[in-house]
Amino acid sequence: MTSNVHAPQKEKVPVSASVSGAAAPEVPPKADSVDQIRDILFGAQMGEYEQRFKRLEERLVKENQMLREKLEQRIEWVLGKVQDERGQRETEISQVTGKITETEGQLNQALTVAQKTISGEILHVRDELHEQGKHFEQSLDHRGSSLAGLLRELADKLENQPT
Repeated sequence: MTSNVHAPQKEKVPVSASVSGAAAPEVPPKADSVDQIRDILFGAQMGEYEQRFKRLEERLVKENQMLREKLEQRIEWVLGKVQDERGQRETEISQVTGKITETEGQLNQALTVAQKTISGEILHVRDELHEQGKHFEQSLDHRGSSLAGLLRELADKLENQPT
């Protein structure tokens, strides 16, 4: 790398001569001089642009704040609606749960009554079948006795008959 320490200095060019064509005093090429040249050439415009940018920035900040406030209001409104909806749904769920519980109790009662009724009818049918079984047994015993008596009579007649 080469150092700029020994480099020859550039020729000083008059600023006003290059811009307007007229001769002007030479301005050393320093950062301050560039700022001075800028101020001379664009000073009024730069101030105007700075004012415009400042107003634009203020307007943007103000609009941004308004948008934030509107957004926060809408978020609060939506959250309120969600909470209202949630409350309604919880109420409806409680009501449905209560109805289900009530219906379950009614069905359990109906089932208990049906079981008792069926058990009673089964016992009644069993008793009737038992009674009918006794009746058939007595009837069979009576017919068996009648048949036995008839068979004895027939046997007696056959024994008494001459062959």
